[in-house]
Amino acid sequence: MEWRRVPITKPARSIEQFTRRTVETEVMKLNSAICSYAHTSTLCVVLVLLLAGCGARREYVVSRFDVTHKAGWDTLRVQAAFAQRTVLGGDELLQPEVATVSVFSSTYDTLFTTTLALHPDSILLLPVPDRMLGDRAPILVEICGTFGRFSICEQGGMKASPKRLALRHDLTYPENSDVDRGRYDFQFTVERQRYGLTRWEPLGPPPHDVQGYLLAYVANERKDAVRVPLNGPRGAFNLARHDGYQDFSYQLKSKMHDAQEADVRFEVFAGLDAAPTRLAAIKKQVRAKTDEEREDEVFYFAEGAAAQVVDSLSGFLGAGDALAFIDGWEFNPLMKKYRIEMEVVWRGGFFDRDRYELEGMLIVREDGSEPRFQAFGGNEDARRRWESKIEGKELRLKDLGRPPEKVEEVAEEEGDDMAVN
Repeated sequence: MEWRRVPITKPARSIEQFTRRTVETEVMKLNSAICSYAHTSTLCVVLVLLLAGCGARREYVVSRFDVTHKAGWDTLRVQAAFAQRTVLGGDELLQPEVATVSVFSSTYDTLFTTTLALHPDSILLLPVPDRMLGDRAPILVEICGTFGRFSICEQGGMKASPKRLALRHDLTYPENSDVDRGRYDFQFTVERQRYGLTRWEPLGPPPHDVQGYLLAYVANERKDAVRVPLNGPRGAFNLARHDGYQDFSYQLKSKMHDAQEADVRFEVFAGLDAAPTRLAAIKKQVRAKTDEEREDEVFYFAEGAAAQVVDSLSGFLGAGDALAFIDGWEFNPLMKKYRIEMEVVWRGGFFDRDRYELEGMLIVREDGSEPRFQAFGGNEDARRRWESKIEGKELRLKDLGRPPEKVEEVAEEEGDDMAVN
């Protein structure tokens, strides 16, 4: 029998230092090298079988890994076992020298970790901060066992509890009879489904600001809705500042013109970590002001303006009470402004018993802002006082505010609370 000498490369590390895949790779290399020594195929097959049996004698596996919830969302039950596997037999349960169990969130933040001696029949109960996790958020559980220089790991997944947002709302619209403006006060609460039940339990306020928006539209005209972003749980809004207002305003004016009233719907959308979901639908009624209500506003604005005019024209010792007489008025619904023709009458202070009569026009917005008084007549005393105190024919006044509103109860249509991811 003739032998050929072929050089063999020596491994950099012993076979025991490699993982299972590395062991199999190195064995195949050795088999090929040894076969080059053999003159017959029989001797090569025998050597390969012998080395294959030796190389596979150390294979470690996780023979069992079960992760479940333990009687609630805040505890995980983990049962795991390690074993040694060979090609000639089954699994033999082993206790690793060290076992590490870790729990991670969906963003790979560590929620819990511990190192312990794990027996084959051990059952672990791991705490999970479910309250701080999102709706059905993924939970990753990893267990690793160490056998000498070998380490083997296995992972399993679970889901956090179902969660949703509940909403208590207080929405004012229109604000001070201004159909462009409104105000809201929302109270959000996170709820989760009770373990094993269909009922929900409150957890408290959201861990961070809720993202969402209001959808405002005239009844049956949802296609022309105005979308208003929510800036925190409470705040004010002006529909005229958002896209879609022109269509909304047209629909509202059309309804008001035909029926003198209109229903405006507000849908509240909000969410925690995913796309906002509708939480509530609120109905508000808008109606045209009656002539009596308009007259009440006119008298309110006239009295306030008269007081400011007299205060601006009076001397150091002041003046007597101002009286306002309305000669006529008109309201421009497009400009939302009143034009009030009026007369201001007052008497002088302690050493001045003259009677002053001043005629003019009060121009003011419906909300009492931007008031100005334009004088165009009056008795001689009033005209002299105006010319000595005021430059020109117009006096700009401070905001007059709005008259107190008569509070009316308006029915609201509640929307069902819905789960939010």
